[in-house]
Amino acid sequence: MQIADNTVVHFHIIAKDQNGELLEDSYVEGHAAAYLHGHKNLFPAMEQALVGKTTGDKVQVSIPAKEAYGEIKENNIGRVSLKQIISQGPIKAGDVVDLRIPQGITQVTVIKKGLKMVDVDMNHPWAGKTLNLEIEVTDVRAATAEEIDHGHAHSDAKGGHQH
Repeated sequence: MQIADNTVVHFHIIAKDQNGELLEDSYVEGHAAAYLHGHKNLFPAMEQALVGKTTGDKVQVSIPAKEAYGEIKENNIGRVSLKQIISQGPIKAGDVVDLRIPQGITQVTVIKKGLKMVDVDMNHPWAGKTLNLEIEVTDVRAATAEEIDHGHAHSDAKGGHQH
């Protein structure tokens, strides 16, 4: 099956920045990602590069910072409740953590931790970076009516979103 609107795509990804620094490697992390194609779940350049691909295909795509996580915004500092931080243990300055916001979850960098509040750099850790991606499609299937209605892939044996 070819990747098109309303297909669920499972893929492995290796992401590097413009200097070749490894940012992410799903092979090492041990799990493929899943998304619903055509529902703005990926960067547009990434989605476009995958159109028409099938299981086993590999693609490379380079996405400039402004089309990925944006340029770095100076003084983009926020103070948030420690309760909004999703962490597997103690946090310290320099840690990249998940932050609950009204739109969902985003990654931020801890600047300073207090007893109840945390100062964070609200820029995504990959802001200001060109993303050089190597993507391997591991599976393509038709989306369910529920996935299309919800606008995202649901969990199955190969990954996806859970409710």
